[in-house]
Amino acid sequence: MCGIAGFTGRYDDAAGILSRMLDSIAYRGPDMRGERVEPRMAFGWLRLAIIAPEGGYQPRHDEASGDSLIFNGEIYDYQNVARQLQAEGIHLADTSDTEVLFQAIRHWGLDAALDRLDGMFAFAYRDGEDGSITLVRDRFGEKPLYYAERQGQLIFASEIKALLEHPALDAVGPDIAGLHDFLHFEYVPGIETGWLGIRRLAPGHMLRWDAEDGLDDLDAQECYWHPSRYPVASDNAPTYEDAVAAIGQSLERSVAERLVADVPLGLFLSGGLDSGLIAAYAKRHKPDITAYTIRMPSGSYDETPYTVRVTEHLGLDHKVIDLSDDDVERVFLKATGMLDEPMADASLIPTYLVCEAARQHVTVAIGGDGADELFAGYAPMRLLKYAGMIGAVPSCAGRALRRLLSLAPPSGGYMGPGFVLQQMSQGFGQPEGDQWHHFMSPFPPEMLARLIPDADALHTRTLDAADGVDLIDDVSRQFLEHYMTGHILTKTDRASMYNSLELRAPFLDRKLAEAALALPSAYKYAGGKGKRLLRSLAEGMLPKEIIRRPKHGFAPPLSDLLRGPLRTAIGDVLNQRDHVLDGWLNHDYVMTLWDQHLKGRADHRKRLYALYILKRVYVRA
Repeated sequence: MCGIAGFTGRYDDAAGILSRMLDSIAYRGPDMRGERVEPRMAFGWLRLAIIAPEGGYQPRHDEASGDSLIFNGEIYDYQNVARQLQAEGIHLADTSDTEVLFQAIRHWGLDAALDRLDGMFAFAYRDGEDGSITLVRDRFGEKPLYYAERQGQLIFASEIKALLEHPALDAVGPDIAGLHDFLHFEYVPGIETGWLGIRRLAPGHMLRWDAEDGLDDLDAQECYWHPSRYPVASDNAPTYEDAVAAIGQSLERSVAERLVADVPLGLFLSGGLDSGLIAAYAKRHKPDITAYTIRMPSGSYDETPYTVRVTEHLGLDHKVIDLSDDDVERVFLKATGMLDEPMADASLIPTYLVCEAARQHVTVAIGGDGADELFAGYAPMRLLKYAGMIGAVPSCAGRALRRLLSLAPPSGGYMGPGFVLQQMSQGFGQPEGDQWHHFMSPFPPEMLARLIPDADALHTRTLDAADGVDLIDDVSRQFLEHYMTGHILTKTDRASMYNSLELRAPFLDRKLAEAALALPSAYKYAGGKGKRLLRSLAEGMLPKEIIRRPKHGFAPPLSDLLRGPLRTAIGDVLNQRDHVLDGWLNHDYVMTLWDQHLKGRADHRKRLYALYILKRVYVRA
């Protein structure tokens, strides 16, 4: 697990530039550092030592050919790939997955190597023969990679803040179209980032920079893997019972592979089905593993009683971390202050805290990310059977319902009826495949129009629908391709890496995911509940009350926190007038929303948190 940064072109202070880029993300790799500066290229690397600490040094370079590699992440089952390489006569300099990746690309070529490898990774490979550099990102986007081009030269890094240390990007500013999308999605979907001219490499994609011609196009990314390539096998699908058994075998194998580390390892437990299954399989292969849980300060948000039930059932060591008011303010200011792109997932706060606590004992943790996307677990799935009726209701009816709900006192609890109805009303009149992200949006159209005076000049991005699949599969793939990458995995990467902790997701195993994508939606969603197959798999492994629990998000009591320990921190930022976004955002309306929330007249938790993140991220612009 590492951080990487690099650029091409001639600079008098190339070594200093690279050093400053690495310094800005030093938490990603506190154990080791490597830099290679050539007349027209600089590669830099930071290491959090997990596998073969005595080896794996980067940049990996071959003097004879000029080939070079910098790599962030983990290659799972790399020992098997190493044996294949050695059987074909390839000498490996050490036993690290870095060496395996480097020699696999050199021996089999990039495309063939990727086809043989599974893992979470982002890397840059320089072909010594033609001088080209190829950026590559893993299939699901577990590891980040960003890039920009200036005067035909490539600049790239694991995080945007490192790019901003490069002198060619010191004047870059906000991308207003991207920020409009952020206020709808709570993240910027796709390859845009909210910064002008800075792109993110999409999951399952690569980008080739040519030494002679640069990039063909800033957006010219080549796809090597995509979930739509694994259509539902309707004609030859396995029986439901066989599918349950096969997914169980794949998940257990995946957990076992992700328990491989030369450093201490633990697991995150939320009290739900997904992490419970991971815990059950982890216990089989590592009986002494410790589970870490956050205790929320509000009853409707706290899942600790369920985590205790799981750990007692499995006989796991269990550490519970309380989310106190002091912790909330400290973690909130620190974690949100480190963000360099707009991402308004408030569960960053408890995720950061559990990562911080776990890092005192372990260097690697495993969790349950990916299950909701692959097995139709998200709450909006329950509304899909009514999607036709919801789409037929005029959007004006949604506005009327929201006005009516605004007259009732807000509850502030987890998924209270008023909050749920308000969010659901935002999907009225929307196409069936788009309703899910309107349900989750912080701002309905009429509020966005008041917030952004020239909102009519901008249009909310429409996410591409999949062809030839039912609505459950279509929405599940959108969650997988957009929400998981831009929202969930961005949050978990930052929360873990800010604490120099590696976080692994067994559900995002390549073979498991490809098998799940090909299963009929009836295997995943039935009887008004998602994750049908996983519930069957958990029978006999977990307590029945855990198996039957509805989806519960890992959310803090944000509505109350805004009026309590976070009131000063958020209020100070929202009230800033000398800001790069002044003139674009209606400041008076922002303060109206803040006043209404503080006085208990409305629940603007999602809106205010999104606006806080927006102003906090771009304070440096």
